[in-house]
Amino acid sequence: MKRLSKKTYVIIAISIIILIYIIGMYKYRKPITIHKTFSNVLVIKPGTQNTVKAEINAKIYRGIYRGSIISLNLHFINRIEGKIIIDDKEYNFEGYNGESKLINIIGDVHENNKDASVVFWFKMNDLDSIELLSKDSSG
Repeated sequence: MKRLSKKTYVIIAISIIILIYIIGMYKYRKPITIHKTFSNVLVIKPGTQNTVKAEINAKIYRGIYRGSIISLNLHFINRIEGKIIIDDKEYNFEGYNGESKLINIIGDVHENNKDASVVFWFKMNDLDSIELLSKDSSG
C-alpha cells in the first residue's frame, strides 16, 4: 500500500477545516419570537409628530451571514421580520442591523400584500422603543 505524502495530509486537513467552517457558518439558528406592545411609538410625518400604540409579532434571526464566500464579502447581521399593528391596521415589517447586539435596527413597514410599497421607515434603538418615519417625509 502506497503511503501518502505530508502535503496530501495537509491538503486533506485544510479541506476538512474549511468544510467544518462552512457548515458552521450556515448552521440553522432557531429564531427568537417576540410579541410586544409599545404604548408610545413616535410617528413622524411632514410637519407633525404624534404618539400611537403599536403591537408587534416578530421573529428575530440572530447572527446570519450575508454575502459571498467566493468574493470574501461576508458580513454578520441580525434580521427581524413580522407583523406590526398600528392604530388597528396591520402591516408587515422587516429590518436589519450589522451589530452583534440588537440595537439600532432599521427597516421598513409596508402593506400586507406582496408587492406593496413602503408606508413607514422604522428605527428601533433597542427592543423597547420604535420610531416610525412617514415615507412622505423622507424625500
